[in-house]
Amino acid sequence: MEPASVYILSVMWLSGALVGVVLAWLFIVFPFWMFVHSVIRMVKMWPEKKGNVLNLFIVALVLFTNLVGALVYYFAVYRKSSRCIVTCDCSHAP
Repeated sequence: MEPASVYILSVMWLSGALVGVVLAWLFIVFPFWMFVHSVIRMVKMWPEKKGNVLNLFIVALVLFTNLVGALVYYFAVYRKSSRCIVTCDCSHAP
């Protein structure tokens, strides 16, 4: 093999590995992270209301729809809750 073709193959292999890592994070780690956050949020914010239908729906949405549910949860709940923690005291939050 010529040195140029070896270089091209190694660049293609590394870019493929990078794409694989990004896709694995996107389809495995991110939904799992949002699922864990939704469960922890549900247990901490509403410990006495274990049958709260909306929160169970959100947890099921994240769990069963993988990336789509995780993205919905991220933009609808996670960003707002993390912004609230950074900017204010949330002791008055429901």
